[in-house]
Amino acid sequence: MTHEKDIQLCSVFHRHLREGRIDQGNLKDILSILHADEADGVWTWGFLGSSLLRSVAAAFIKMPDNLFLRAGDALHLHTA
Repeated sequence: MTHEKDIQLCSVFHRHLREGRIDQGNLKDILSILHADEADGVWTWGFLGSSLLRSVAAAFIKMPDNLFLRAGDALHLHTA
């Protein structure tokens, strides 16, 4: 994933994890599909580097399901 909107998506999916709508396996599957779609050219991203955004997305996967963190805050923390 290579765009700040990816991080927004990760934040939304993590919120669903935190609220119990999906589980950790669902989160990993959803993000895997997004990565595959990116590789297939479904999404066109710009701006932030893909390595930074992949790193932040990976951090969302590892976060506890009760942690509340917005996408922008995740980017700020990760780059601090």
